[in-house]
Amino acid sequence: MKKGRNYIKTALFMSAFFLMSNVLSQNDVLKLLPGSKKANYYESNDLLKLEGNVHFEYQGNTMYCDSAYYFEKRKIVHAYGKVHIIKERINMFCDSAFFNGESERAKLWGNVRVRDLDYRLTTDSLEYISASGRAIYRNYGTIRKNGSNEKIVSKIGYFYPESKNYFFSDSVVYTNDGIRITTDTLSYEYNNQKTIFNGKTHIRKDSMTMICNYGWYDTKLNKGYLHGDASYEDSSQILYADTIRYDEKIQQIIAKKDVHLINEKNNFVLHSNFLYSSDSLNLTYITDCALAKLVQNKDTIFLHGDSLFIRNDSIEKKKIIKNMFFENIDSEINDGFYSAIERIIKNGAKVEYKSISEIDNALEISKIVFPAEAYGMWQQEIEKSPEKMFAPIRERFRSGQHILAHDYVFSLQQLFEFRMSFLKKIMGFDAILAPTSPIKPPRITKLIDDHDLFTEKNLLALRNTRIANSLNLCALTLPTETDFSGLMIMGPPNNELDLMSIGLTIEKIIQ
Repeated sequence: MKKGRNYIKTALFMSAFFLMSNVLSQNDVLKLLPGSKKANYYESNDLLKLEGNVHFEYQGNTMYCDSAYYFEKRKIVHAYGKVHIIKERINMFCDSAFFNGESERAKLWGNVRVRDLDYRLTTDSLEYISASGRAIYRNYGTIRKNGSNEKIVSKIGYFYPESKNYFFSDSVVYTNDGIRITTDTLSYEYNNQKTIFNGKTHIRKDSMTMICNYGWYDTKLNKGYLHGDASYEDSSQILYADTIRYDEKIQQIIAKKDVHLINEKNNFVLHSNFLYSSDSLNLTYITDCALAKLVQNKDTIFLHGDSLFIRNDSIEKKKIIKNMFFENIDSEINDGFYSAIERIIKNGAKVEYKSISEIDNALEISKIVFPAEAYGMWQQEIEKSPEKMFAPIRERFRSGQHILAHDYVFSLQQLFEFRMSFLKKIMGFDAILAPTSPIKPPRITKLIDDHDLFTEKNLLALRNTRIANSLNLCALTLPTETDFSGLMIMGPPNNELDLMSIGLTIEKIIQ
């Protein structure tokens, strides 16, 4: 050590509380804080050597270590032994570190750990860019979310602690409460827990497996978008398509282009360029070169059409598409309806029994259109005073908020086409006749105490009139000689006068 000025500096460093006199007003020069047990300054090398409980601030970073070398002119710091770096709420730990004040870059080696209030990172080496708050590891690292099972492992990782956005590549594995995602590259938006992946990707959750070349998955909402050789597989079926949208909450799958569905449980295969499947609606809909193959008793039934609706519960019964006016009808209601029809025939009317697929198609598609419209019209009133609406009905209305805009528009377009096709098929007929309701009124005491029973009976009681609404028909109902057995008379829209005339004639016959 030289005498004079350098001796004075050394004396200041050895005091209980010391500061470098030439850095008090400079942000880019090292500022010593109490703690160092030994300090030496080498003017020839522009080197300050600190040892023992080293504590200093440099360019907004607070650092602790066992020993440190500071080159003032080059703005370089070397730190060794139990290194601890603090920048705002971020804490970094390692065995050794190098910091370049000119480029504001740090390199950390050995047992590297980075922590803040929300996450923690472990790796063997890390590059940290102070100005942008970006950290990079290149030889495998693990990020864990505090207080959860969420974890990401990869060979290379870029993360931005301030924005909570991360990027990972090479052997990426994401896990969280039953979800496992493996991919080549993955971007992770921490705040909304959304993963964006590129390269061959596998997503596994419980018995479900999804594969694609790129897309995204929201781990918070359990919904995702898969593109490029996409597939979805669960315990009962395998779905292939160019793109697949999956939403676990509303139990919905939408697939587009080169759609191929294999259902081994129920022995059927579907082909099309568009598929909509909803477990909550018990519905699968395919269009654009639609083909269904159903295996029954070693025989295969082929169904072709522009569009096909398949009711999931009907599939299990080995039936595809049936008119719904008479499904689950009470025997007394059925007998009362046909008794009225026989009297109409005896009075000279010609009655023809027809099965029209558009009836069923319109009813099914209305399960998408009607809830969306209902919630859109009544949302403010419902959410302002939800207690004023009967809970099961309120939740039925609220189901409309989960229907996507493009699904609603597409369904509305399909419904319009079904209506037009239906009107063409009934040209030449004066009216369409059907039971007003397929069931007798149930006892309200049972319905109040049983939510599932209420939903079942309520939907069934309103089903036939809902068909008329779905097809945009005008309609009226007449009582018959059988209690609770109504006769519904339907006609084309804007045909009320003719319908009333027909109703008056039938009323005289059946009463």
